[in-house]
Amino acid sequence: SGVCSSALAAMPSFTPPAMGPEKLRAFLRDKEHSCLRAWLKFFDHDLELRVTALNFAHALREMGFPGDPARTYGILECDKAGELGLEEIDEEAAALWRRFREWAALTLEGSKEAIATLNPRDRSPEALCSPKQWAAGLQANGWTHGNEALLFSALDSQDTGAIGVAQMKWLDLEKRRRRRKEQAKQRTALERKKRASHQQAAAKAALCNFKRFLRKKYGSIIRAWRCVLSPHDQMVVQKTPFFKACADLGFCGEVKLIWSAFNKDEYGSMTMDELDARSAVALASFRALITTQLGGAVSAFNVFDRSGLKKVRESDFIAALTALGFAESAKMLFRGLDRGGSKYIVLEDLIFLDRWKPPAFLTVPPNPLAREDIKQGLAAKYGYYLKAWRRALDPRSQNRCNWRDFQTGCAKIGYTGDIPGAWRALDYNMSGYITLFEIDPLSCETLLSFKLWADEQFGSVRSAFYVFDEDGSNSVTGREFRRATRIYGYEGSAAQLFRALDVEGSGQVALDEVAFLDEWEFDALEDEGSDSDGGLRISRKSL
Repeated sequence: SGVCSSALAAMPSFTPPAMGPEKLRAFLRDKEHSCLRAWLKFFDHDLELRVTALNFAHALREMGFPGDPARTYGILECDKAGELGLEEIDEEAAALWRRFREWAALTLEGSKEAIATLNPRDRSPEALCSPKQWAAGLQANGWTHGNEALLFSALDSQDTGAIGVAQMKWLDLEKRRRRRKEQAKQRTALERKKRASHQQAAAKAALCNFKRFLRKKYGSIIRAWRCVLSPHDQMVVQKTPFFKACADLGFCGEVKLIWSAFNKDEYGSMTMDELDARSAVALASFRALITTQLGGAVSAFNVFDRSGLKKVRESDFIAALTALGFAESAKMLFRGLDRGGSKYIVLEDLIFLDRWKPPAFLTVPPNPLAREDIKQGLAAKYGYYLKAWRRALDPRSQNRCNWRDFQTGCAKIGYTGDIPGAWRALDYNMSGYITLFEIDPLSCETLLSFKLWADEQFGSVRSAFYVFDEDGSNSVTGREFRRATRIYGYEGSAAQLFRALDVEGSGQVALDEVAFLDEWEFDALEDEGSDSDGGLRISRKSL
């Protein structure tokens, strides 16, 4: 016997294999005919829509799983969230169950009423639905996603051949969850009615209309600037003169909205690049050309005025700039410089350029290396891009960073390199601002998907937080957050989303760590009224 014991001890112990999703799905279907039925019968007794590693292992052992539950769990838990949902096992089954729960909560009144609705011939408290009655009842009440037999089998986990009130108790919980969601949406609707009218969407629309009007009336933003916004050729416009100019143009009711679209009162003035960056680039590039190659406005005018008539026609102007290798639109520039609309320009139309000191970024090429250096500096100082964005670049929590904000942010991380070139590399479409998307696209897109979902389901991110915060602690842990997003049907990665929001790495988020998204701008923005070829600027959706 001693020899046998030694031989057994020398033999390698058997370790059950880990199984990936496909083999696990095959096992569950072999045992229970569908993953959804197996999920409801063995894994998710409390309808939490999730299962911990311990419960996962217990359920598989109860089912006689031949593999290693712990190792299989590790394969499935890709996001290391500490729990699994049905979607990690079978995405199709999870989608079907989610759609059915949402439909039932919207269509059926509750567990007791549901049976009467699906089987209206039997009104007794003990009424049941047979498979045939179940399928007919679902279809008669508007269920269009099929799989009636699969749903029946999943809910009839004890194989009684009928579904009654007991098998529909989950519906009461879904109804309560839906009521909480609808109440949150109603509160948000009332709050929005009480808000001041200076909302970002209205401001953007007002600015868009204003720029279109300027282009239509004056032919270009440059000429509009010189004719009405800054008739003395000052390249900075103070708030009061701007308001007066808008009023003179008939924009009395929208002037505050227009101003707020690019200037939130912390700056008392506006520059041309803030109104239309592309027009400012064209003008600044022209100024740089005549300064460096021709010696200034007077010398440049003499070069353009080849006939000596003290006036320069459009054709001569375009020909001269073409010969000098001017890269911007000479035609658009001429129309901007021709303040009087007389089809020619005179020396006085150029003199102001000698006085103008344009922002450095208007005349430098994009510098991708400088852009990456700044991104590395942000990551080094703040750890997370979202944290860096909120603390260094986006002081007004609008998901917008303008040139002045960017300069301030670079100072905070001690960067002194090619800041203008980095800005041009980030603001690639010359919109006049950047969003988190230019810094961290993945994080921006994650946040956008959550914001859109929260707006649709709860009315706002703030309202969603209040629903998630069931204990009223004004904070939500990672587990609570993932549970809530799963319960209410968020289809993105809840773990990735939470990591993005938890910039301090504390394992929980407070209201102000998520509610800022309500003020962020993500919508598609038209490149309103640019004098160069525009089109559509798809709002850069970050995180």
